[in-house]
Amino acid sequence: MQKRVRFRHRVVFSVLRPFIGLYTRFAYGFRGQKAELKAPALIYANHNCNLDPFFVYGSFKRPIYFLASDHIFRLGWLSRLLCWLVAPIPIAKSQLDAQSVRAMLRVRDEGGTICMFPEGNRSYNGRTGYIAPAAAKLAKRLGLPLVLYRIEGAYLSTPRWGKGVRRGRVRGFVHSVLAPQDMARMSEEELCEKIRRALDVDAFAMQRANPVAYKSRNRALYLQRVLYTCPKCEAFASMVARGNGAACQSCGFAVQYDAFGFFRANDGTPPFEDICAWDAWQKARLKSIISRPDFSRLYAKKPLFYDDGCALYRAERARAAEFVASGRLCLYADRLELGSIVFRFEDMLGIGVYLAQTLEFSTKVSMFDIKSERPMSASKYVNAFYFIKYASGGEPDGFISV
Repeated sequence: MQKRVRFRHRVVFSVLRPFIGLYTRFAYGFRGQKAELKAPALIYANHNCNLDPFFVYGSFKRPIYFLASDHIFRLGWLSRLLCWLVAPIPIAKSQLDAQSVRAMLRVRDEGGTICMFPEGNRSYNGRTGYIAPAAAKLAKRLGLPLVLYRIEGAYLSTPRWGKGVRRGRVRGFVHSVLAPQDMARMSEEELCEKIRRALDVDAFAMQRANPVAYKSRNRALYLQRVLYTCPKCEAFASMVARGNGAACQSCGFAVQYDAFGFFRANDGTPPFEDICAWDAWQKARLKSIISRPDFSRLYAKKPLFYDDGCALYRAERARAAEFVASGRLCLYADRLELGSIVFRFEDMLGIGVYLAQTLEFSTKVSMFDIKSERPMSASKYVNAFYFIKYASGGEPDGFISV
């Protein structure tokens, strides 16, 4: 069995680290606290930006082995180059599988430092997402010092739903370090709560306390990827965003999105001040619909919502995605349908979003991606799936993706 931790990774790290530092500083306004690791460690960081690994990478003085979406292992020669240069650890979508854990144990045993984003998912709404108790269980199992690294400002700089960079202020720093012996004395619940508190970042609360402008000529572009419900007429998938504003195609409701990340309305006070509050409301409304006693009957044949122009791909690890079908994507009370293909929720193991709007899910036999030609909210399918599947308890609306 070949080693995962190689000398060349130290060489690559030493060569790339200064350039990564310069790039993140000038492109994103990033300032990272330099931190010394005297021994191999496990790093947990919150996740707001595709460049988060670069932010973490530039703050430490030793090579870091990141857990990475299995999508990057389907890019042919580029995937092979990345594996040779930095040896990322693949993680299957919607679950931390046994193969990923074994790879992490090998890196640990060979003296490597590991980093993962325990949310498993970039924030859509500016607030750190759900961190499952499995994060604490994994930290205990690896038995390495746990470094909790906090990134602030990245959400407004590159919101997941948007396009381009809004240069403002981004910083990263070590919030705290937990020794293995300290973690051993904690229950998994206590450790998980410490991780959640350390990595809990609310972009809009920080803006209220210390406003920073993140300027762009198209600040609101693609807001409909995160805001899938109109607060006035309550229609699904009716919001359309252009430039610095968004409007509902059904009732005409409109808002402006300013450089500080807050909403403004021409005709008074908007119903929500920020994306996080709007998202919390739309999730609560969606959950209330799904909780109705007649939900299964009402949406057995009529979709709760749908998107046109979608394409389905079979996506296996280390293989190019295979096109399967195209058509309208519909969500019903017990299934997803795309054209004539049906995926029943009882057969789906997990569902998430890759990048801005690629819906991905795994079944008992395979993994699939659904892509759209048009801007759409993939997260509404994820939210609905978890509200339906865990209506009697379990994970709330957490999902694993990047």
